[in-house]
Amino acid sequence: MSPKIVIACLLCLGVLSSPVLLCADDVTTLESVLQRALNDSPLVKEIERRTLLQQGEGIALGSLENPALDAELRIPTSYRESRGASEVTVALSQPLRWSDFGVRGRVNALIQRSAQIEKKIALLEFAQSIRLAYAKSWLIESRLDQLRSYQQKAEGLRVSLEGAKDRGLVGEGEGHLLLAELRKTSLLLSAWQSDHERARAELERIAGFQIVGRVARPPLEEIPQHALDSNDSEIPMRTRAELAVKLAQEQQRLARLDAYPKFAPRAVYERTNDYTDYFGVGIALELPVFNRNRHEQRTRAAEVSAAELNKNYLTGERFQNELDALRSSVNTGVKLVRAYESEVLPALRAALSAEERVLHSGQGSPFRVWQMLRELSATEAELIERTLALYRDRAALSSLTGCDL
Repeated sequence: MSPKIVIACLLCLGVLSSPVLLCADDVTTLESVLQRALNDSPLVKEIERRTLLQQGEGIALGSLENPALDAELRIPTSYRESRGASEVTVALSQPLRWSDFGVRGRVNALIQRSAQIEKKIALLEFAQSIRLAYAKSWLIESRLDQLRSYQQKAEGLRVSLEGAKDRGLVGEGEGHLLLAELRKTSLLLSAWQSDHERARAELERIAGFQIVGRVARPPLEEIPQHALDSNDSEIPMRTRAELAVKLAQEQQRLARLDAYPKFAPRAVYERTNDYTDYFGVGIALELPVFNRNRHEQRTRAAEVSAAELNKNYLTGERFQNELDALRSSVNTGVKLVRAYESEVLPALRAALSAEERVLHSGQGSPFRVWQMLRELSATEAELIERTLALYRDRAALSSLTGCDL
């Protein structure tokens, strides 16, 4: 099954059904990055490799050992009176374990199911890593735009401040403060540019291809309560935990049965030197004198205990409380970001524009305009940090549930 089908069926990533698209102004969308990354990313190939490896281990464990064919030709090399005929012996044996009768087949079936659910969860976590790296790249791009605008306005203020200082409206200290702020902004621009290059490189490493141009704003929506009210069987993480318990229990039974000796029934045909044919049956039995598979039994018992504890947590109230807390954090963050964008930042920009108009009329103070400009920049920086934390919480919630939220 291809990664595209797995993602579409399990994670309901509707965005993956569209072809790779770039907007006319070379703005890359999250949907196009996700779509192409499923084909190009080496991380997806690694997920497929691990899945095939796990499935292969299950197949090997569930298969019978190969039968053994023993053949022997005995030719007489010395004799008294006349040379006797050659003798032939052929034996066919099939090594068997008590666990071959049902248990190994069940373990193999559980491993195959577990490999599929692990692949789906791994692909979801891959998608979340793309989303988070993409959001980080977009946020840093946005902050760079804000700092460039801030620097441009601060440069204009510096000219106004020089004139106000000549007229005695501001002191020399305010001029030095603005020069220091301009230098600080220049340094911050360099640092954020370096951060942007690193974030873009991380996104390209995960995606597996080069991203050209800017990235568009990723979606930002609240998570409804019903998204976390699914039945246990509908949440992949809980399904994986239940499968882990069943697999551990079957592997414990397997370890117990493998403590019993192996045996190999065989059929034998023999022709002697007097041309007499014999057919017989026999059995070879391993004597469990030294190795009773104790280490494997103890290991499997510990795995059963750990799997049951993990299942109890994932199906219990504490896990649901953790999900609810993360959902509340995400939804609160979404509301805060929207309020900042629709109320706080517009009010600050309006106040800044009003002061700039007063300044241009020759009555305002450049230092007061600069203070408002700093407040706007600080609020924009705070919003960037809170938005990044919001995307991180959303990715963490998706990883915990195994669902794309």
